[in-house]
Amino acid sequence: RQNKRYSSLGPLLESMDETSMVGLIRFDNTILDEAAPAVLDDTQRQTLKQIMDNAAISGGTDIQLALNRAAQLYQDSKRSGIPSAVVLLSDGGANVDVPGIIQTFNNMDVSVCTVALGSSANRDLLQSLADGTGGVMLDVSDADMLKASYRLLNGGELDKGDSRAKEFDIHCPDGGRVCIHGEVIES
Repeated sequence: RQNKRYSSLGPLLESMDETSMVGLIRFDNTILDEAAPAVLDDTQRQTLKQIMDNAAISGGTDIQLALNRAAQLYQDSKRSGIPSAVVLLSDGGANVDVPGIIQTFNNMDVSVCTVALGSSANRDLLQSLADGTGGVMLDVSDADMLKASYRLLNGGELDKGDSRAKEFDIHCPDGGRVCIHGEVIES
């Protein structure tokens, strides 16, 4: 389960061009690994892939710590005029100062896009973070659906690619009024 989540980040990296700035923070109750945002050249791609390849299942979900670190890394490497977003994947929940996080990211003009993984993810928290920063929250019940979720976050279409989930739910950033549900119907 965990390996699918990390390995699904590879196609996302491959779909991004070399002008993109990408960083990564892997966390539980502490920061386990990180790569500061940098231009996505071959060296940065390799660094990010090594972090993902060496990832092991761990416990805890200190979202506050991870988002604070993401904000710090972003401020240290910001390029002006470039649209920016943080993508938070979580299969758990934690006590988070939601108003404080929202203010921090809004002050930097950075959206927080969230991806709820599995049944234990705190969807209300993830939706609040996305709504408050102009991001989107995706609800992904199956790790195989992550590739399509990344495609959607990057403005792509869901019906392309080599990996298709039998079912998915996407919650739009409109206060939860709209949920897109899709599923394969066998004929």
